[in-house]
Amino acid sequence: MKRWEASNPNCLGLLCDVRARETVKHAIDAAIAKWGSLDIVANCTGYGVIGACEEQDEAELRAQVETNFFGTVHILQLTLPLFRQQQHGRYLIFSSTAGALGVPGLGPYCATKYAVEGLIESMLYEVDAFNIKATLVEPGHVRLDEPDDHDADGEGVKLKRLKIGSI
Repeated sequence: MKRWEASNPNCLGLLCDVRARETVKHAIDAAIAKWGSLDIVANCTGYGVIGACEEQDEAELRAQVETNFFGTVHILQLTLPLFRQQQHGRYLIFSSTAGALGVPGLGPYCATKYAVEGLIESMLYEVDAFNIKATLVEPGHVRLDEPDDHDADGEGVKLKRLKIGSI
């Protein structure tokens, strides 16, 4: 990421684990330090475990909730005060079509995305007077390997797209 950032001074490459509130705060603080303000926040957090509801253990369930729902909560709680103070801001929240309809084999993932959509829709009523807006994006399903294969510098991750059939 450092090479990427060095090749384009308009970019800021940071690692951020949305499950850890302090890394979200660090990313927000770094963006404000670089550009002086924050006007748009794009939140692309999310992953799901494929399998029947009864087959997913509690650790898998909690990890999805921590990433998909609480990751979004951390971002909102740390940026909304700034947006309210500025009297403007926009969120680009990537949810999923699974946030609008249930999908066999993705029940817990769907539940987290339903929760995110309910959170955003409710938040919009709370912040409308502050000219704070949000766009929910609901892309279709994409399956990626777990992002645990770091590049040679240990900075980036390599993701491999896999084709999947029906569940």
